[in-house]
Amino acid sequence: MPSPLQRSAVFSAIDRCVAGLYHAGQSSQVLGRLRPLALSWHSAAPPRRRMAGGVILLSAAAAHLGLMALNTAPPGWFWLILPGITLAIGVALVLSAGQPSMGDGGE
Repeated sequence: MPSPLQRSAVFSAIDRCVAGLYHAGQSSQVLGRLRPLALSWHSAAPPRRRMAGGVILLSAAAAHLGLMALNTAPPGWFWLILPGITLAIGVALVLSAGQPSMGDGGE
């Protein structure tokens, strides 16, 4: 017997939306072309994925800093927060790419 929450109109509307999006994704040509890329990403070794993720984040932070530097007057120091966090995570990923993780079979 479904709970009162599951019988609610909001829950059933959300459930229909999720089911519709799932079926649309299953028949999507774009997602069909992206599936092999996702499978190759998931089959890559974790150190390689960490390195790639770190390089992507470092590139994004560098692009953000470069575009903001081209602006005539950056709006205070707040514009440095997001690229600073991104740089920190990117550096951590690149540095950890050479270290075996617990799931890699290393101790």
